[in-house]
Amino acid sequence: MVRKVVNKTSIIKYIHIREGNIIEEKTDAIVNAANPSLLGGGGVDGAISFPAISTGIYGYPKVEAAEIAITTAINFLKINEYIIDIYFILFENENYTIYQNILNEKR
Repeated sequence: MVRKVVNKTSIIKYIHIREGNIIEEKTDAIVNAANPSLLGGGGVDGAISFPAISTGIYGYPKVEAAEIAITTAINFLKINEYIIDIYFILFENENYTIYQNILNEKR
């Protein structure tokens, strides 16, 4: 759902963190970082992977990835005239906890 921005200082309430499987979510759209063929080197290896991309086998630091993802979402909401709800769906508890902690720090 798209809403007109009323108070840009309260945009964090439009960012949601959930633990689960993204393909089981009821949503209007899924953001997929992979290339169309889902091959390694140009996206994700054979899967829809959002938002902790490259933190598994490629070893990108999970906290840094979460900080970048959440900051990017906040900045997107700040610069747009209309805001939307943004959901980060994390498959494993460790990433869920990291994302939740970082979002809580920004409140």
